[in-house]
This record gives sequence, C-alpha cells and structure tokens, in this order.
Amino acid sequence: MKVNIKIIEKLKEESCTFNIHKVTSFIQDIVSTLEKSSDNYLLAKSTSKNEQEKIPYSNIFYLEYLERKIFIYTNDTI
Repeated sequence: MKVNIKIIEKLKEESCTFNIHKVTSFIQDIVSTLEKSSDNYLLAKSTSKNEQEKIPYSNIFYLEYLERKIFIYTNDTI
C-alpha cells in the first residue's frame, strides 16, 4: 500500500484525500458529511463495545471499506 504524508502549516485547514477507483453514492455521502460537519470527530459504532464512540479526526490514520463495512484505524487499533 502506498502511503502519503504531507505536513502543513498550523494555519492551514486539514483535509482528507480519497484515492478511489469509482465515485459511488456512498463516497458522495461521506464527502457531504465531512464537508458539512463542524465537529472535529467521527461518530461510529464500536464493534468491541457495541456502542457509539466519538473518534477525533486527529486520531484516525485511515478508513477501509470492505464487505459493506467501514473499518477505522486509529492509535488504539494499530
């Protein structure tokens, strides 16, 4: 897997990049959610605790979509 890291100045807004083969309605929904959200976290259902958790964007390394599920990789999962 190719990994890209770009350090930006503190004054610049952080951003998200999708490297995908096809733009689907699911991807469009994610992009819309990210663009409209003023929160700095993602709300996701935990598989280990069976409850929703707030995951700060700054803790997320990457997201993986596999078999109609999204896996979120953070400091705690890697």
